[in-house]
Amino acid sequence: MKILHISEESSLLLLRGRYLKSLGYEVVGTREVGTAFAMLRSGERFDALLLCHTLSEAVKLGIAGRARRGWGRPLIVELYLAETPVTGGIALEADRDFQPQMERWAESLTGLPERATRETEDALLQTH
Repeated sequence: MKILHISEESSLLLLRGRYLKSLGYEVVGTREVGTAFAMLRSGERFDALLLCHTLSEAVKLGIAGRARRGWGRPLIVELYLAETPVTGGIALEADRDFQPQMERWAESLTGLPERATRETEDALLQTH
Protein backbone atom coordinates (compact mmCIF):
# COMPACT_ATOMS: atom_id res chain seq x y z
CA MET A 1 0.00 0.00 0.00
CA LYS A 2 1.42 3.35 -1.08
CA ILE A 3 0.71 6.33 1.20
CA LEU A 4 1.32 10.02 0.53
CA HIS A 5 2.05 11.55 3.93
CA ILE A 6 1.98 15.33 4.19
CA SER A 7 3.15 17.16 7.31
CA GLU A 8 4.69 20.58 7.79
CA GLU A 9 6.63 19.26 10.80
CA SER A 10 9.78 17.43 9.74
CA SER A 11 10.10 15.39 12.94
CA LEU A 12 6.53 14.07 12.64
CA LEU A 13 7.08 13.34 8.96
CA LEU A 14 10.21 11.36 9.77
CA LEU A 15 8.79 9.46 12.77
CA ARG A 16 5.49 8.55 11.12
CA GLY A 17 7.26 7.62 7.90
CA ARG A 18 9.62 5.24 9.71
CA TYR A 19 6.77 3.77 11.72
CA LEU A 20 4.58 3.17 8.66
CA LYS A 21 7.50 1.64 6.73
CA SER A 22 8.11 -0.72 9.65
CA LEU A 23 4.51 -1.92 9.22
CA GLY A 24 5.14 -2.62 5.53
CA TYR A 25 3.65 0.47 3.92
CA GLU A 26 5.36 2.27 1.06
CA VAL A 27 5.50 5.89 2.20
CA VAL A 28 6.18 9.04 0.23
CA GLY A 29 6.43 12.00 2.57
CA THR A 30 6.70 15.70 1.99
CA ARG A 31 6.75 18.87 4.06
CA GLU A 32 6.04 20.98 1.00
CA VAL A 33 2.39 21.50 0.15
CA GLY A 34 3.35 22.53 -3.39
CA THR A 35 5.20 19.26 -3.85
CA ALA A 36 2.15 17.33 -2.67
CA PHE A 37 -0.07 19.15 -5.17
CA ALA A 38 2.48 18.54 -7.94
CA MET A 39 2.50 14.80 -7.17
CA LEU A 40 -1.29 14.67 -7.26
CA ARG A 41 -1.43 16.65 -10.53
CA SER A 42 1.22 14.44 -12.14
CA GLY A 43 -1.09 11.46 -12.01
CA GLU A 44 1.06 9.53 -9.54
CA ARG A 45 -1.24 7.14 -7.73
CA PHE A 46 -1.39 6.55 -4.01
CA ASP A 47 -3.62 4.16 -2.13
CA ALA A 48 -4.12 6.66 0.68
CA LEU A 49 -3.39 10.20 1.79
CA LEU A 50 -2.27 10.85 5.36
CA LEU A 51 -2.83 14.48 6.30
CA CYS A 52 -1.07 15.68 9.45
CA HIS A 53 -2.74 17.81 12.08
CA THR A 54 -0.06 20.47 11.39
CA LEU A 55 -1.69 21.35 8.06
CA SER A 56 -4.16 24.22 7.92
CA GLU A 57 -7.82 23.58 7.23
CA ALA A 58 -7.50 25.24 3.82
CA VAL A 59 -4.53 23.05 2.86
CA LYS A 60 -6.28 19.87 3.99
CA LEU A 61 -9.39 20.74 2.00
CA GLY A 62 -7.34 21.68 -1.06
CA ILE A 63 -5.31 18.47 -1.05
CA ALA A 64 -8.36 16.30 -0.39
CA GLY A 65 -10.28 18.06 -3.18
CA ARG A 66 -7.41 17.60 -5.65
CA ALA A 67 -7.14 13.91 -4.78
CA ARG A 68 -10.89 13.42 -5.21
CA ARG A 69 -10.86 15.12 -8.61
CA GLY A 70 -8.01 12.88 -9.75
CA TRP A 71 -8.95 9.59 -8.10
CA GLY A 72 -12.67 9.69 -7.46
CA ARG A 73 -12.93 8.16 -3.97
CA PRO A 74 -9.46 8.20 -2.44
CA LEU A 75 -8.79 6.95 1.06
CA ILE A 76 -8.04 10.06 3.11
CA VAL A 77 -6.83 9.72 6.68
CA GLU A 78 -6.87 13.03 8.54
CA LEU A 79 -5.03 13.35 11.83
CA TYR A 80 -6.22 15.88 14.37
CA LEU A 81 -5.52 16.98 17.93
CA ALA A 82 -7.94 19.65 19.13
CA GLU A 83 -9.08 20.94 15.75
CA THR A 84 -12.20 19.67 14.00
CA PRO A 85 -11.58 17.30 11.08
CA VAL A 86 -12.68 18.93 7.82
CA THR A 87 -12.02 16.61 4.86
CA GLY A 88 -14.81 14.08 5.30
CA GLY A 89 -12.15 11.38 5.32
CA ILE A 90 -11.31 9.03 8.15
CA ALA A 91 -10.46 11.14 11.20
CA LEU A 92 -7.95 9.79 13.71
CA GLU A 93 -6.91 11.56 16.88
CA ALA A 94 -3.16 11.87 16.35
CA ASP A 95 -1.96 10.97 19.86
CA ARG A 96 -4.46 8.25 20.71
CA ASP A 97 -5.77 6.61 17.52
CA PHE A 98 -3.05 6.78 14.88
CA GLN A 99 -0.71 3.99 16.00
CA PRO A 100 -3.27 1.29 16.91
CA GLN A 101 -5.41 2.05 13.86
CA MET A 102 -2.50 1.84 11.42
CA GLU A 103 -1.42 -1.47 13.01
CA ARG A 104 -4.94 -2.92 12.59
CA TRP A 105 -5.03 -1.66 9.03
CA ALA A 106 -1.65 -3.24 8.25
CA GLU A 107 -2.80 -6.55 9.77
CA SER A 108 -5.93 -6.49 7.60
CA LEU A 109 -3.78 -6.03 4.49
CA THR A 110 -1.32 -8.83 5.20
CA GLY A 111 -1.21 -11.05 2.16
CA LEU A 112 -3.46 -8.70 0.20
CA PRO A 113 -1.11 -6.08 -1.30
CA GLU A 114 -3.46 -5.20 -4.16
CA ARG A 115 -6.60 -4.89 -2.06
CA ALA A 116 -9.00 -2.24 -3.37
CA THR A 117 -8.94 1.13 -1.65
CA ARG A 118 -12.70 1.06 -1.06
CA GLU A 119 -12.48 -2.30 0.75
CA THR A 120 -9.59 -1.02 2.83
CA GLU A 121 -11.51 2.10 3.83
CA ASP A 122 -14.53 0.00 4.81
CA ALA A 123 -12.34 -2.22 7.01
CA LEU A 124 -10.73 0.81 8.62
CA LEU A 125 -14.12 2.38 9.36
CA GLN A 126 -15.39 -0.83 10.96
CA THR A 127 -12.50 -0.90 13.45
CA HIS A 128 -12.71 2.80 14.33
